[in-house]
Amino acid sequence: MKKFLLLLVTFIGSYVSVHSQCDVSVSPVLCGDPATNIYIIDPTVDVGIQINDILGAPVTGVSWASPRDFLYMFPNQGLYLGANPTNGFNNTTYFNGNPHSNVNNPYPQIGAEPNSTYTYTYTLPGSAGCTPSTGQITLITGGFTYDDFCKDDITTLDDIPLEGYNASGGLSWYSDAAGTASIPNSTQIQGQQTYYVDLGITGCSEVFPVVVEYGTPIPQAESIQTFCTAATWQAAGFANSTDDLSSVVVCGQNLQWYSDAAGTMPINNINSISLADGDTYYVTQTISGCESEPLAVNLLENECACIENPSYQDASGAFDADGYTFYTHDNHTPASQVEACNTGSYILSSVPQYTSTIDEYNYNTSNDQVNYASPGWEPWLLANGVQMPKTSPFGCSDKSIKLNGDNGSHGARTRTTMVKEFVAGEVLAFDFMFMMDDPGHPTIQEQPFVTIKLFDENGNEVQSRCVVADPDNCIFNNISNPLKPDGTAHSTPNLVYTDWSCIKLNTIELQGQKARLEITVGDCIYSVHWGTAYIDNLYVGEDSPGLCDSAFGYMAVDPIDQVGESYEACSLFQEPIDPNCAPALAVINPSTWPIEVCGTYNNPSEGTTATGSITLDDIVINVVDGNGNVVFTPSAYSSPNPGEFCVTINQGDIPDPYGEFTIEGFMEYNMVCGGPGSNYTYNIQAQSNGFKFCPIAGCPSSFDFCGGGASPTVNLTTKDAEIKANYPVADHGDYVVTYYPTENDAHNETNPITNPTTYPTPAVSETVYARLDFDYTALGVAPTSDCYDLVPVDINIGQNPVVPAAGTLADVVLCDDGSGTQTVDVSGNETAIVANVPAPYVLEYYDVLANAQSGNGTGEILDPTNYATSTSQTIYVRVINADNCASIAEFNVVVNPQPSVPANIPNLEECDDDTDGVMTFDLTDNEAAIVANEPNPGDYTVTYYASAGDRTNGTAVPNATAFANTGSPDIMTIYVLVEDTSTGCTTEAEFDIEVIAIPTATMPVTYELCDTNGDSQE
Repeated sequence: MKKFLLLLVTFIGSYVSVHSQCDVSVSPVLCGDPATNIYIIDPTVDVGIQINDILGAPVTGVSWASPRDFLYMFPNQGLYLGANPTNGFNNTTYFNGNPHSNVNNPYPQIGAEPNSTYTYTYTLPGSAGCTPSTGQITLITGGFTYDDFCKDDITTLDDIPLEGYNASGGLSWYSDAAGTASIPNSTQIQGQQTYYVDLGITGCSEVFPVVVEYGTPIPQAESIQTFCTAATWQAAGFANSTDDLSSVVVCGQNLQWYSDAAGTMPINNINSISLADGDTYYVTQTISGCESEPLAVNLLENECACIENPSYQDASGAFDADGYTFYTHDNHTPASQVEACNTGSYILSSVPQYTSTIDEYNYNTSNDQVNYASPGWEPWLLANGVQMPKTSPFGCSDKSIKLNGDNGSHGARTRTTMVKEFVAGEVLAFDFMFMMDDPGHPTIQEQPFVTIKLFDENGNEVQSRCVVADPDNCIFNNISNPLKPDGTAHSTPNLVYTDWSCIKLNTIELQGQKARLEITVGDCIYSVHWGTAYIDNLYVGEDSPGLCDSAFGYMAVDPIDQVGESYEACSLFQEPIDPNCAPALAVINPSTWPIEVCGTYNNPSEGTTATGSITLDDIVINVVDGNGNVVFTPSAYSSPNPGEFCVTINQGDIPDPYGEFTIEGFMEYNMVCGGPGSNYTYNIQAQSNGFKFCPIAGCPSSFDFCGGGASPTVNLTTKDAEIKANYPVADHGDYVVTYYPTENDAHNETNPITNPTTYPTPAVSETVYARLDFDYTALGVAPTSDCYDLVPVDINIGQNPVVPAAGTLADVVLCDDGSGTQTVDVSGNETAIVANVPAPYVLEYYDVLANAQSGNGTGEILDPTNYATSTSQTIYVRVINADNCASIAEFNVVVNPQPSVPANIPNLEECDDDTDGVMTFDLTDNEAAIVANEPNPGDYTVTYYASAGDRTNGTAVPNATAFANTGSPDIMTIYVLVEDTSTGCTTEAEFDIEVIAIPTATMPVTYELCDTNGDSQE
């Protein structure tokens, strides 16, 4: 048979049951059993319930007994029955289990629970004629919950009752919602598991979920709990050993710890189990013999925020005052009388410690200066119609401490103080309920009071809150003409009390320190008008949203979240790192402006019966210098979100940026909670780390003494200007440089060098340390810790490196190429230069001796492999060795001129004597003309080439004195290379040789004449 989960069921119908001619109709249903009037329904839809009379007509006016949750007169949660049990408007009553938001609707807003059973009893009007006239209808919201399971039970599926359907066992069970994975009905069930069952109801083929839950809830505890080791306690001045398992706060009955998640390895002596970071233990509680599921508790080591026994009870839940000290005395005694709201501690030398046994509070039989209280109603308030628990409703503690008696019959004017020491974290919080007579004495000092004081490890009072009996105080509720717990009239006209509230004190500036909380409750100083206080659930640790909406209000200024400006690379100042367990440090030299300072707050509370208003008048943020002067107050604040504030500080807002500036916050409230004229001003304050302006030193050059040439003393102060180089010279007077022999001395300002202008030159190299501080006296600002810089000043005593003597290094020779400027690699001598210089060393190239001698980088040849020059030049190589000593080697770059050749060399000509175009030339006939420009022609050689290619390749004509031309063309160019034999520099030239054809003579014509006159002439 195929099974379906009820939420997927396709059959939704109605069922009718008949009783003595009257019938019940429920629709729609998932599955119904008319014989028992049990119906399984979907609680998210309107389920109509209709009862028909003996004639089959629907009955109007059916009454429903309480409880009648989720029953309505109309669909869609229309007109809940509530206090009216009769549906006189409709003949159908509707069940609707959906959540709702109607504050007037008495039914639970979360809606009907899934897998739960709701049974309703109805009564029919007499007119219906039905017998019987009453009946019950059971609605099951989709499935079943078995909530009687206990740890280590051996209950099987057959043992689950299921509204009687499993009385005989044998039902079909499945492990999946589809009903396909069958499991035996003898299966032993497990807590927090879901099984699925076919109820065997005729006409119903669905399977329904059965959720198995523990009959006892798990104990109440934070899943991650912090603890402190012995080292943490001892660092704060406590002798406590490391926290053990008994210090883990768990609320429950008959607790049992286990070391394994299955709960098979019990821990029976929890005081012997030391805690370690990352440990996980498991704890159950047992109520009425039923043990709960184990709860995992994970442990996290805390480096601060340690408090012992914060809830006044041991691991078994019994009262425990270990770690608390109490003092009490008669406040009427003149010698030791301290009035309300006094400054300083109330524990005077004459005040005795309270050593009596601390019993459970009972108004009639145990009403002492110190009692503990257990759950139950406060008797004074209960007698006056107010249900107020004696233990805090905000936690799971079963114990609170009650300070100072409240019966007024002991005839004393007592003052009682509780003292609790702890290692401070970000905040201290605790729950309280104050209750006091209000005798209406004319001054604050005369009234009953509660004072809360916080002291640092040196006994300095750092915070204080004082509350006196005053019905106009917004924290109080007032009962006029109160009754005593026995019902008789109280003689005091007013009784004021607070709701259970919490107070949160900002202890971020005390983190990691031993701190002391003192809570003092006192009667008035004249008669027996009393004051009492219940204290519960102390907390020390990190602040977090929802931790405590402090009844006295709360303000916190966030630390400035940015890094400071970087120090120079040579700086030895180690900027402090915010420790894990200490106040946040001031930001040194903020690098980003403007600075945004933000924080959080919550408003003071008012009693539930108070009338009037609490108005936040202003939030003021002050920037305070080291002398305590307010130097800047932003004109306005923004509120990005409720309970948050932010202000902006620009760099120009700080007039004298020297030293430390803290951020102080103030909130002012106008409190109006009483009658006319009852208003008063209430202030809250907080402080944050702020920022510092501290000096940043420049990196000074070293003192270098080399080759035994050191002077007998060194004037260290010649480095002052370099150390102050990050600031204008005009401001150098605002800074002080002090020299120290060791770095440790410089950090601690011990053993300064007293003769810095004539410091003896050491025999070997050493380092002294220069500390740069503000001149606080000249500036008129308070000295600031960790606000300086520290740089080393090296005094080097060394030997000059040995380099080749002048004239021994090879010169770099080149020929002038006629371009004007040419480049040359002058680094070729490096190997020879450093041949006797141990590594490491540095070479610097210069072409001016003075620059090489100064060594300050002026005129340095940065790329010696590509040195540009137009003339011969001396190169100076500065060699710096590991002692920072230098020697200079030198060599020359020689630029030799090219041979000077005339621009026009005459050509050579020969006559062709045989008309073959080839003649033999003596090329050297031009040599005198080629070297005519040189005064010593004999220093030059002239080589002749038949072509430019031959000249390039160096293929000279074999015989320059008998060179035959090629015959064609008649003119041939001869290529010449002139070389200076002393430098090797050459010049190229060309001239032509030409073969000239000989003219051909023509035989003239013979003319004949006759001598006519015989004179041989004509």
